[in-house]
Amino acid sequence: MAVRAQHFAHHYLGTIYEHQGELETADFHYRASLSVNTAFVPPALELGELLLRRGELREAENLVLRVLKAEPENERAQQYLAMIRGQR
Repeated sequence: MAVRAQHFAHHYLGTIYEHQGELETADFHYRASLSVNTAFVPPALELGELLLRRGELREAENLVLRVLKAEPENERAQQYLAMIRGQR
């Protein structure tokens, strides 16, 4: 139960920090969430978007592909992948 709470808590903290403009702290919490539960899709998508905005396309693409593997119909992930591939 504690592990489940950890990955949710880190994801939500990442979201809060991102909305406050504290992107490095958001990055840390998204990564912490993924380290606790690698199959948890929301922080992978959020981190992928953050990295896309920073221009870190390779890592962003890997995260978005991870999301699409788990959720092939995820429209947001499909849009991000198109944006990433359009910038190359």
